[in-house]
Amino acid sequence: NPGGDSINVGWTQTEVNYAIDQAKNFPGTVDELVIGNECIWGPNSAAAITQLITYAKTQIAALGLSIKVTTRQEWGVLAGVNNLDPGYAATRTAIINLLAACDGFVYANVYPYFDPNIASMPGAPTPTESDFKTAVTDSFNTSWDALTAAFAAQSITTVPRVGEIGWPTSGSQAAQPNAWLATPTYAQWHFEAISAALTASGILGFCFEAYDEPWKDTAGGGNSEAHFGIWTANGTSSAPGQYTLSGETQKYAPS
Repeated sequence: NPGGDSINVGWTQTEVNYAIDQAKNFPGTVDELVIGNECIWGPNSAAAITQLITYAKTQIAALGLSIKVTTRQEWGVLAGVNNLDPGYAATRTAIINLLAACDGFVYANVYPYFDPNIASMPGAPTPTESDFKTAVTDSFNTSWDALTAAFAAQSITTVPRVGEIGWPTSGSQAAQPNAWLATPTYAQWHFEAISAALTASGILGFCFEAYDEPWKDTAGGGNSEAHFGIWTANGTSSAPGQYTLSGETQKYAPS
């Protein structure tokens, strides 16, 4: 509940228990348990994730399992450890405590697609491949440098990894209204640029995402949130959460 800065800890514990059961019953299938995604809105939600990480660690230790536990949040929120505004003190402390609870690393979501300056790249709205890849790489590096600088300034030793980074192939949304940005060609160029940047820097991370999520779209279509996949998910949905997959179609071939 973003408005109430709250997380239903009991419900999430049920999901944690299920994941740990999978690890117990199917050895070798669970490497990490990532609790929470883009769900820090203030000190209470950050503290709730810390509570859940501690809970998960206790259950894992009792079973003698070897699973790392962490969280995945927006990079700018995690960089809040360096926000020294007095009014932010409670949230900052809660985030620092959360990072300390993580098993050595944390996932940070970074999206050049949502960079407010990305639509002003050289050559827009028809940039060359070189200009596009340079703009994407520069945007990522700027965000990542800001995050690592914030951690260093506050002596945070938790290592950041990229939790999500991706580019849509269709549509737009309020956070990025420029529909010309979302095409399979630009998505492929983004994948190649970010893969090269991560390889060169040695940063570990996940490119988002393998398959589209059609259930995120609006009734009239056009919401780019549903189109971040390398593959189109073909199917039907009778209701939210009831999507039936019938197949997939590759949209571009990542190198």
